[in-house]
Amino acid sequence: MRETFNGFWLDDDVIQEIKDAISKASELCDYRADYPDSSQPVGGWTPSIHMPRWASRILLEITDIRVEKLKHIPRDGFIAEGYPAERATDGGEYDPFLWYRDLWESIYGAGSWQANSWIWVIEFKQIK
Repeated sequence: MRETFNGFWLDDDVIQEIKDAISKASELCDYRADYPDSSQPVGGWTPSIHMPRWASRILLEITDIRVEKLKHIPRDGFIAEGYPAERATDGGEYDPFLWYRDLWESIYGAGSWQANSWIWVIEFKQIK
């Protein structure tokens, strides 16, 4: 998975030569996600689109790709999208469907849920 980082620019062949000498890419890189403040490392941050594979600290394997209508997402799909398992202000639980519908409309605008668009579903697992 690509993320904003700061590190050395090493060609893949150089990395292959030294990979036994380093145990993790994190020894060569700093990752923006690890710096919650607005600190800037020497050289600044490099956008995630430019991250070489060797610098990635999280490797994902795509396990399924499909399209489905927005309103056909199953309950476990809402949970997989990041449903927070926290209590509502009244002590009850949020409904995953209502939570996701509200999230969708906050991103794509009022009425976007009613449009019931086709969406891409990409499932993956983390490779350890």
